Amino acid sequence: MPVRTFGALWAQLPAELKLSIFHRLPLRDVIHFSYFSLQFRLFALHCLRHRLSDILTAYNLDVYSVFQSLDRCNTVIAGSTALEIVCPSSITPNNLDFLCPITESNLFISYLRHKEYCVMVDPTFGPPSIDEDPGQNSIRAVVTLLHPTTQTKIHVIVSSSSSALAPLFLSHSTFVMNFISASAFYCCYPKLTANREGQ
Repeated sequence: MPVRTFGALWAQLPAELKLSIFHRLPLRDVIHFSYFSLQFRLFALHCLRHRLSDILTAYNLDVYSVFQSLDRCNTVIAGSTALEIVCPSSITPNNLDFLCPITESNLFISYLRHKEYCVMVDPTFGPPSIDEDPGQNSIRAVVTLLHPTTQTKIHVIVSSSSSALAPLFLSHSTFVMNFISASAFYCCYPKLTANREGQ
């Protein structure tokens, strides 16, 4: 009896089963899977985008326009949504967090307003400092937007620098050091996150 390779066995699985498997894999395992071949890498990327698309649909956003805006505004998706993509669980994020550089914040908020979101918090007031030394968290402001029909909430966390990532790397927990950019999915501490450990 001939020995069948993993690739041959995988090809015989129904598409629904493959997607179901991928919806449960942490990013670390998805990356290992993608090393197998180019075809597997493309399937892994498709599954990650599908996972993100499922989350964004609840917010009345489509993955294509979100990726365009992330690219145009040098913005990233962070928070519980990024954590859910990196380390899937049964928890559904109850809001969507975007990290945005100060130079692109108005453009990104305009994109969300075009998607019928309404600003709920005056963007001139920043959040209370989470550090003992005020201003060291690199957050200039947090703008909360609400969709009137779906009642979904989006937070735009405006960085005080020209990099959207400054608040992320100045946070106090390795759990939040995950983000989705226009070009990739990132996890800064994949082992700790996959083991649900953090500092």
